[in-house]
Formats: sequence, structure tokens, C-alpha cells
Amino acid sequence: GALEDDASGNYWTTMDNFPEFVATKFFLGEDGVLKQNSGEGTGRTYKADPADPVPSLGGSNLFLACGPYDQSPNLDRSDVLTYTSEPFDAAMALTGPLTAHLSVTSDVVDTDF
Repeated sequence: GALEDDASGNYWTTMDNFPEFVATKFFLGEDGVLKQNSGEGTGRTYKADPADPVPSLGGSNLFLACGPYDQSPNLDRSDVLTYTSEPFDAAMALTGPLTAHLSVTSDVVDTDF
């Protein structure tokens, strides 16, 4: 898996010429599946509790070293939504611009994503 010490990938690299890429869209399914077709859905909901925030595991801020960190300790929380794709048929390099377009609503004055 991607979190194993001997897993291929999981690194940044630099190149003189950026390789060609094919833009691939993925969609967040209401069933927690990352899909390649949009479908129609109602979305997913969760209740955030400011008194019990999701702990930061890794990242680049004042107190934590930057880089990838295992996020699995947070996965069983009811206020964490995850999306997982079907396994890829072969190793895949992610290149090119990465963007995310999310549509969200909140029923409180201040919300942090």
C-alpha cells in the first residue's frame, strides 16, 4: 500500500521538461467511492465539534514537520469523510496541475474545511 516503507512513489521529483499529461476527472460519490463518472447524489454530511477537532497529523505549519503522514488514526472519526477509488490496474504517476472543485454548505456561521 501507499503507506508502506517500500511502496513505489510517494515522493516529489523535478524535471527539466514536464511530461505530457491527460486530465482525468474524479467525482466524490455519496457512498465514499471516488468515481470517474459524476452520477447524481445527495452528498454526504457530518457534524463537526469545535471542542473535539480532528487532530493534525503532518503538514506544513508552525509545529509539525511537512511531508506525507499516515492519516489512518483519524479514519474512524465520525467527522472525517474519506473517498477511495477501485484499485488501479497498474502503477500511476500523478503529474500536471491538480485541482479540486468542491460544493459545500454549512448550517453554522463559521466553518473550516
